[in-house]
This record gives sequence, C-alpha cells and structure tokens, in this order.
Amino acid sequence: MGAAPLPLVAPDSRPRSFGEFYAEDRLLAYLSAARANGSIDEDGARVLHRLADRLREGAFDAPQPALVHTDAALLHGDLWSGNLYWATRESAARGAVGAAEREAEGRRTGEGGCVAVLIDPASQGGHAESDLAQLTVFGAPFTDRIYAAYDEASPLADGWRERVGLHRLHILIVHAALFGGAYGRQTVREASAYA
Repeated sequence: MGAAPLPLVAPDSRPRSFGEFYAEDRLLAYLSAARANGSIDEDGARVLHRLADRLREGAFDAPQPALVHTDAALLHGDLWSGNLYWATRESAARGAVGAAEREAEGRRTGEGGCVAVLIDPASQGGHAESDLAQLTVFGAPFTDRIYAAYDEASPLADGWRERVGLHRLHILIVHAALFGGAYGRQTVREASAYA
C-alpha cells in the first residue's frame, strides 16, 4: 500500500468480526493521516466514524464466498488495475509482458486466450469481496466477466454487489492518507452511502 503501514492481525489476537476488523484496521487506521493532510475534514471524519460504528455493529458482515472455509480469505490486498496484467496463455507461461506487447497479442489472438497475471501483492487475510471491489477503483477491464467467473467458481453471498463500494473504501482512504486531494472527498462520498 505504498508507504502507508498495513496493520496486520497477530495470530494470538482476540477474534473479531469482519466489521470490527475493517472499521479499525482498514478505515480508521488511515483517518488521522488523511485529516492531517487536509483531504478529509471534520465532517468527513464524522461520516467515517458513523460508518465504523455500523461496521462494528455487524451491519455489513456477510459470509465469505462458498469456497472460503475460514473467517478470513487470503487476499491479494492491492488488486487495482495497475496490478492486473492480461497476457496470452503462452506469454503468461514466460512471465508478465509489457503493455504494448500485451495489446498487440490481444488484437492478434482475441480475448479467448487471455489470462490474468497478478503482481505486487500486499497479501493479508480479509473478506474476499475486498479484492473484487478494488478492481473497480481505477477501472480494471473485464470486471463483469471476472465477477461472473468468480461467482460461478465460488458463489458470492447475497447482496455482494451492494457492498462493492464499502470494500473500495480501504484503498480509497489509503490514497487519501498518502496523496490527499480528491481521494479524501471520494472516500467520504463512498462512505456516506453506508453511514
């Protein structure tokens, strides 16, 4: 997550619900830095604290997808479009390819031979919906197809589409803390829908 610290849960920690974890370790952990750089003001902080209260109360706790049999799924943790490359099966076997080569191969072969190559993980435990939601923060291609394939392989809990914005908040508030500016407004706007 760039230069931002990523709070991790120690194995001997008290078990917490998704909402408690997400409120404390994925949202509020970055709020003071976003406040300090001015990207989130006092009103915005109140919105995030209201959302944190709802999260702690379990308002958005949902089961993991069907194939996840633990409380926390293993996440990529930083799955935005810049960490997702598309390659032909042949080039993926050789390693990730550059953007120009990838585009040329895509035109030559069509999408049927494409596979996703994930890079630069911030691996952690969390809710699987978080990785899927992060794909939409900066507009990854093929998200509808990714979601459909994921749901076919490991069905997602009812209402998952309504929680996409909630799961985007972590990457947004990290960007607000690191870069300030419009990321703070975007974080508060997204949080308002759930607060």
